[in-house]
Amino acid sequence: MKGMKYCRAGELDHILASNRPFEEFNRFWNKNHHNFDKIIPRITYQEMLFMPSMLNAYTKEQLLSLAPYVPPRYICAILLDPNIPCDIRAFFWHYLKRDISYHVMSKLCLDVCFREYSYCVPADVIEEYSENERKFFDAINYKPKHYAVLDSLIDALKNDSMSTFEMTRFMNGKKFTKTLFLLALEYSGKKTVSAMIEKYSEKIFTWHTPEEWLYIICNGYDGYNNVSIPAIRLIEEKFPGTVKNAKDPWGANLLWNTFFCIRSYSYRYRAQEKLREELLRLGCDPDEKNNLGLSFNLVMENSPENWKRRYSHKIK
Repeated sequence: MKGMKYCRAGELDHILASNRPFEEFNRFWNKNHHNFDKIIPRITYQEMLFMPSMLNAYTKEQLLSLAPYVPPRYICAILLDPNIPCDIRAFFWHYLKRDISYHVMSKLCLDVCFREYSYCVPADVIEEYSENERKFFDAINYKPKHYAVLDSLIDALKNDSMSTFEMTRFMNGKKFTKTLFLLALEYSGKKTVSAMIEKYSEKIFTWHTPEEWLYIICNGYDGYNNVSIPAIRLIEEKFPGTVKNAKDPWGANLLWNTFFCIRSYSYRYRAQEKLREELLRLGCDPDEKNNLGLSFNLVMENSPENWKRRYSHKIK
């Protein structure tokens, strides 16, 4: 049996390397698709399975069989290729690794995709980013420094008490800082966060624009208690239309960026469904496409689970 699989791998290599008509691959697949998981790791010309000409010719059931074996760097190339239909590119988005770098998930730029870095981005690539992109990335990933904050202030934030927080801060002569606001978000202090936005609005929106705060809050501080929703509502009240019109440097709206960039949609807490509904209510368009030509709805509709429901009965 082992020798047979190597023989079949050699046969597939010959079809791919000699650029044989797709019909020959199709005949091979029909005979061997049930063993593809054993054959693919043994072939030499694996990357040729994922050329645009092949991807455009595959049936949906063939794509379902092949997708789990596509390396992340090839997936990035697929997502960047406008000659590949949107539904196929939306389908492949789901196969990016959950822990792949945010740089790759968001920008998917060529200088990242075609290096041998699937889970990190080297410093020289980061240096090539525009100032706007770097600023956005730094904002999204900034975390408060707990060691620089008094325990009494931490307790007030954990208990979601704005009055205790203000009294403690005043008695200790502490200024209102970005770290304190981020900690209020981190500890899911809904009342405290709302009070801070109302009272210290001028300072808060000096540190970041309303759009940047929306991305920061949705991606980093949505948590179990939905602290993000009252904060987003307040920002929208102060700056009408911000939720609908916000775009990250890669053309993605708040809905896409929140659920498809930092973490995989399927792994988010159930509470985030409320966040999704709130973003939709406030005007985020689920059909609005980003710079890759992909939208929230397009990716959701073309999930592997949906494809399996539609096409798996055809796979014998």
